[in-house]
Amino acid sequence: INQLIIINMYTYSSMLFIIISLLLINDIFCEVTLLSFDGNKNTTSYHWTLTNDPVMGGVSYSTWVVDNDNQIGQWDGNVKIVPSLSAPGFCNLMSEKRSWPDASGNTHLLFRVRSTIPYNGFKVSFAADTLNMQFKCFKADFTLESTGEWEEIAVPFTSFSNDWSSYTGEPITTCEEDASVCPTEKNLQDITQLGFWMEGAEGEFYFELANIRAGNVTTI
Repeated sequence: INQLIIINMYTYSSMLFIIISLLLINDIFCEVTLLSFDGNKNTTSYHWTLTNDPVMGGVSYSTWVVDNDNQIGQWDGNVKIVPSLSAPGFCNLMSEKRSWPDASGNTHLLFRVRSTIPYNGFKVSFAADTLNMQFKCFKADFTLESTGEWEEIAVPFTSFSNDWSSYTGEPITTCEEDASVCPTEKNLQDITQLGFWMEGAEGEFYFELANIRAGNVTTI
């Protein structure tokens, strides 16, 4: 009987370990697709807006094309020096305004991208609970290897700030410095626009986007 109890306790412990492990794995790998190019009506953006140095005589330029066959978006251009500022301008790509899927409960913004030209000013943004979706969005920097291979990028939501310089795109106040500039859970529920920026660095760029997701990136 004692041996049977020991075996049952061992079996129970093993099953409990498996269940906990599966829950942890699900928490790590469970993702919410926010934006894609697969035609899903909840996640596909059919209308995009490009803004290239709109003021002060800027000369940056870019083009955006959606490749429906390969289900990706292709963005290429050149960020140039604004003559009146003697500083780099910017190119901004924004999705249509709409209610995107709920990203709350997640730790990171995830996206699958590919770049063939090294560039030093990659930024990603999302707007929520604001009327000024371009200049009061939450924005964060990210880097790419730019080898021409697909890259999976994870940006913590704690890296985003809605207090950033309109001249450089860099944060004036970081989330770490002041929690009031961080995205809240309500903001993550209320995402109305998603975007990317080539900003604060001069140079050509080529950028392909496959999707944008929200997920939890942790380690066991």
